[in-house]
Amino acid sequence: MARVTIKDIAKELGVSYTTVSRALTNRAGVNPITRERVVEEAKRMGYQPNILARGLVMQRTDTIGLLVPDITNPFSAEVARGVENAAQEFGLTLILGDTNYSPELESQYIRRLGSNRVDGLLIMPVSSNAKTEILDTGIPSVILNTKNAADSTSFVTIDHELGGYLATKHLLELGFRRVAIVGGKITSEAYEDRLVGYKKALKDFGILYDAELIFSGPAVSNSAALKKAVAKLQGGEGPDAFFAANDVIALDLLRALKALPDRLGSGIGVIGFDDIPIASFPDIELSTMAQPKYILGRTAVEILVQKINPVQENHAQHVILPPELVIRKTVRD
Repeated sequence: MARVTIKDIAKELGVSYTTVSRALTNRAGVNPITRERVVEEAKRMGYQPNILARGLVMQRTDTIGLLVPDITNPFSAEVARGVENAAQEFGLTLILGDTNYSPELESQYIRRLGSNRVDGLLIMPVSSNAKTEILDTGIPSVILNTKNAADSTSFVTIDHELGGYLATKHLLELGFRRVAIVGGKITSEAYEDRLVGYKKALKDFGILYDAELIFSGPAVSNSAALKKAVAKLQGGEGPDAFFAANDVIALDLLRALKALPDRLGSGIGVIGFDDIPIASFPDIELSTMAQPKYILGRTAVEILVQKINPVQENHAQHVILPPELVIRKTVRD
């Protein structure tokens, strides 16, 4: 069976070859009704674009890249699922890169993918230089899970300040007064925003901020921060509740509390952040701040497609999604 071409579609609809081409590549200059007719006819006739030919003519690959710091983290995996599903709907192929929290590896990925290998790039940056490096490549891009309101770069993120506020407020409403933060990279924008929310909640309850209750650091690994927090608890003047930077840290904390002698971990408050699937398991029931991970990924692709195929003047888009407090079991036995 002969391959259906753009010319075949144009002949069937009685429109020009250029009109069909513009409609199928989502370019400007096509009436919306005509565009819809072209797309529907292309589907009916079983049209499949010649990726190689179109790439040579339009310098397009119909491929986008996604860089995440740790694909084994359930948060990153769920975001990637949203990106992958949306990419498929737009007829795009996804290249996934795991930077393993390495600025050097992140920089290598950006350079390689920016060398005409992808039409656009989505990234959860680990380096403060990432945005500049992406802009230098000239390819359309969207930043995920971090923001810079003064930047010309598009981003999709979560309202981390609100998340920090709601998580801390929940613990304070339960009567806890020495609420600690455990984990998190202090140089990240998400951490800084959550800390702002944390301090705001303390102020609303008339509690002074105590830097001794902050167990975070410059490194990605949170094992040292967790050990310090548990040691402080064993010392008798430690926290009575913990706001963990993510659910993985919260789960590690729960295991550490159970291992403490003389039931020192009993009655301690714990809340996480992310709402990964295991958080809802019956033997865990972790209270947490749910992030719309899948929606974050899908939204980022929708913005990126608009940047790749602009139908009007393209401005940076800044999308901040709200988190949701999920209350399960906050006070641990």
